[in-house]
Amino acid sequence: MRRADVVFRWKSVHAEPVKDQDGRIVHWCGMCLDIDDQIRAEEARQLGERHLQRLVDALPIHINSWTPTGEITYTNTRFVEALGLPHMTFEGFFAAVLALVHPEDVERFRKTITQGLRAGDAFGVRYRRSVDGAFRWRETRFEPRRDLDGVTVEWFGLAIDVDDDVRMQEALSLAQANLARASQGRKPCRVLRINCS
Repeated sequence: MRRADVVFRWKSVHAEPVKDQDGRIVHWCGMCLDIDDQIRAEEARQLGERHLQRLVDALPIHINSWTPTGEITYTNTRFVEALGLPHMTFEGFFAAVLALVHPEDVERFRKTITQGLRAGDAFGVRYRRSVDGAFRWRETRFEPRRDLDGVTVEWFGLAIDVDDDVRMQEALSLAQANLARASQGRKPCRVLRINCS
């Protein structure tokens, strides 16, 4: 609706009829509320949510959340696309992810997550997971969200690919070991000082 100053603002109009004893409308009572600020705040909130969702889905990370009873409340698009998982409980989700974990890491992965969830504190685990038939190192972290009484009401999970970092650290460790072996096999060098003056 346009105001006297030629500015258009959102309004909410509601009218109710007042009837006599015979049910005939005697007059109307109406109300007009200015809801422009509310509408604009809602539009801004929705725009912010869409922007945040695009950001979360664009990042090369996997994000999920679930209730303490095991109901998954959120999985970002990258996670769903990477794993091809439909909506399921945490137990089903955990079993599907566990099936992709490297056999040498399965027991440590399962134990870390089971104990971490039972303890209720933040925790993380590094493991190898199959990605397109090849195993890559990943790191998963879990954080509880608690209510005012300290009770966990939701868990947040984040998984990132750390394969390049692990491989670089392995190469660095190997180079340091080779350098240490090489330096042990050499005879000490004598340093000669030459006076050029």
